[in-house]
Amino acid sequence: MPVRTARVDLSSLIRHAVLAFLVIYATTAEASCECGFVINDTQDYYTHLIHNNFSTYSPTKPLSTNPKFTRDWAIQKWGLPVMNWATPLPILNRPENVYLENGQLTLRQEGYSKESDDKNEIDIEILTREFKPDSMLVHYTTHPALDDRGWLIDNATEIIALKGHRPAEHFQLHRFDWTKEELRFYQNSKVVHTNNLRIPKDEGSVYLNLWADGGMWSGSPSTTDVYLRVKHLSIYHNTSASENGTDTAFSRRCQRAGGLSTETVCYDVHINSGLQVPSSKSKSLAPRPFWVLFLFSLALASAITSLP
Repeated sequence: MPVRTARVDLSSLIRHAVLAFLVIYATTAEASCECGFVINDTQDYYTHLIHNNFSTYSPTKPLSTNPKFTRDWAIQKWGLPVMNWATPLPILNRPENVYLENGQLTLRQEGYSKESDDKNEIDIEILTREFKPDSMLVHYTTHPALDDRGWLIDNATEIIALKGHRPAEHFQLHRFDWTKEELRFYQNSKVVHTNNLRIPKDEGSVYLNLWADGGMWSGSPSTTDVYLRVKHLSIYHNTSASENGTDTAFSRRCQRAGGLSTETVCYDVHINSGLQVPSSKSKSLAPRPFWVLFLFSLALASAITSLP
């Protein structure tokens, strides 16, 4: 019997990004931000925004018929047979395991009685077996994590505890910034790990996965249902075209709005609150492009509950 899992991927290709999961819902922007965004705590500049506030989505069934969802996301449907001793159980991704509930995107791994390129991959991973009443471990990895001999590469993986009262049962803020210079990982708005080696250079996609295949890493599937709940997600990013000045759609949009100015660039974007407020005190009207602030603002709550 295959392990029934849930996976969704962002259908748009991004060049680099800031990824963060936000606890607080984003409010309506006070400006149109036609010429981009400057993040308040880093001053990084991004030309594009993908934002999903799942509390505003109608709970359609199946989710694949919801146009607001399918505009940015696609539910994975592939499966895998037993591969070897490391993955002793088959995997089946079922569309019905991804749905909207109580204003949250929910991924379910049903109770039970591979990335194609691991050289341009950034992971934030949490193992439910590591949950404790006062903390949970978060694994931050930049691939490749192993060298040709199979040894762990220095600083490629960092494991940092997120502390609090039963943090796995409450929404937390997870974020990473991906720029040309470095990767920055955050827990609830605090930088906890940086890495300036082997920065990914290729464009890619965003994945939200909830799975277990019985292997050494993920462990055995739970005997009860496991849920990953996301309140909303924001990705501030640049593209290959916007980096080299050939993004004609963005250029036309910015020019129609009057060009770079404090009225068309949101200079004070607060990641924690989602506020996008242009500052009248900005010193620069021509911000320097970064690769991608992949603000993957993820409010993450994972709970293990028994089948009804």
